[in-house]
Amino acid sequence: MSSHFKVGFATYEEVIEALRDLDKLIIDVREPADIQVSGQIPKSINIPLSKIYSELRLSAPAFSAKYERTKPGPYDEVIFYCKFGELAQVAAETALSIGFRNVKIYKNGFSEWTYKWVSISYG
Repeated sequence: MSSHFKVGFATYEEVIEALRDLDKLIIDVREPADIQVSGQIPKSINIPLSKIYSELRLSAPAFSAKYERTKPGPYDEVIFYCKFGELAQVAAETALSIGFRNVKIYKNGFSEWTYKWVSISYG
């Protein structure tokens, strides 16, 4: 039986909008060392790809205690990103496999974010 739920794509503008909505969660799936070097999207949380499966299965209280954000429910929007989108795709498919139904990837990822944010902030 195939699911009709599929991974969606979030644009830069949708990521900006998600930053204003606390019901939407943005997850950076890169390793912490990568984030230390290049930074991350403001208000996003870091869950490395290798930990996505276990972390998204945490109880709501445990998730909230660890990440200081409400754990998303099955139909809450979750946007995954990495540098270019490949790791985010795997993370989103993992989330779908464990019951999340409103998952998206920021396909052009942090590379696009950095380019556009710098252009907007300093251009």
